[in-house]
Amino acid sequence: MTAPSDIPEALLDTDTLSLYRRAHAPVTRHAAAYIRRYGQPTFTELTRYEVLRGLTAAQANRQLAAFERFGRLHRILPFDAEAARRSADIWADLRARGQPIGEVDTMIAGIALAHGLAVVSHNTNHFGRVTGLVVLDWTT
Repeated sequence: MTAPSDIPEALLDTDTLSLYRRAHAPVTRHAAAYIRRYGQPTFTELTRYEVLRGLTAAQANRQLAAFERFGRLHRILPFDAEAARRSADIWADLRARGQPIGEVDTMIAGIALAHGLAVVSHNTNHFGRVTGLVVLDWTT
């Protein structure tokens, strides 16, 4: 089976990354097609932080070590100057429209736009508010 050519390059939001790591069937199926096309999933340092924060708070040391190994095998994008600029623009636009989203989601969207990537998230309500951002939901 070949990967469809219409899969956009994307980064995984925290919810989708967590489902992928737990082998959620629909997410795993979509991820397999994505990996055939792009080689590896991409996520952000912000998503890495959110996962580490949760595992650390739960004192889930084995899962923490497994996630660190997992992270070394994948592309992790930083929050850089261009992402900061894009995130500030997103924040201002959403505030002006009275439709703010969470700070981390704003920053993840900024990273995606700075790199010309879509975002894969089940949280389509929030990410869908961001002008110009392609949002995919792999949970179905």
